[in-house]
Amino acid sequence: LISTAIDCCRSPHLSLQLAALRLFHGLSRSVHQLRTTFNDTICDILLDAIKSSDLSIVKISSCVISNIVLEFSTCRTRLLSGGILGILLNFLTHTDHDLCINSIWALRNLSYLSVLQIKQDIINGLTIDRIYSLLDQCTDEQFLLCLLSLLRNLFDEKDTDALLPLFNATKLLTTLQQLLEKNHPEGIHREITTLIDHLNSSNNPYQQRMSSESMNSTCRTSLFPEYVCDEMDQLDCS
Repeated sequence: LISTAIDCCRSPHLSLQLAALRLFHGLSRSVHQLRTTFNDTICDILLDAIKSSDLSIVKISSCVISNIVLEFSTCRTRLLSGGILGILLNFLTHTDHDLCINSIWALRNLSYLSVLQIKQDIINGLTIDRIYSLLDQCTDEQFLLCLLSLLRNLFDEKDTDALLPLFNATKLLTTLQQLLEKNHPEGIHREITTLIDHLNSSNNPYQQRMSSESMNSTCRTSLFPEYVCDEMDQLDCS
């Protein structure tokens, strides 16, 4: 099946290419498949597809990539060496809304359990000023939720001390508090509260431990936020 799908991706027929990419998207929702099925050949196909001149190919490719950049995926390193971070950052300003959402979702997943260098590369690519601007002005609830979740992944326990000074802790907490006072859905408020709780307790191990224990288990351990659906992703792959 995988060999056939690879052949279809190389077909001149758009319908076959899309069908094969949708198959890969379905497989990418399985942790087991991420660890076993996705090989260098598939990675290279996706890196080519994400640069396609056909928007439908680009969008479904971004859906697949959003899942296979996760820390436990066999494709993560090859995608990074293939320049996927820069591609995703560029898509954040794309005129197609779904592609923007796919890209911020992918960055969120890329940041999950990442080494410090990858997190720094994400921050440098987004820029601190742009992050603050998005927190202050973003009206797209889906995008905002992904951005907040991205920040939560960046500031996990082992990297908070290294990254928080880049943002100015006081300014970041003030911005988040102001965001909390706005009329946002419960999921966004929960994400903000979780992030504020962590940042406030980052210099107090006892308080941090108590906060983590009292936090809703879904907020603490779920890889994917409960927003639109409970699947591996919520991306529009049409």
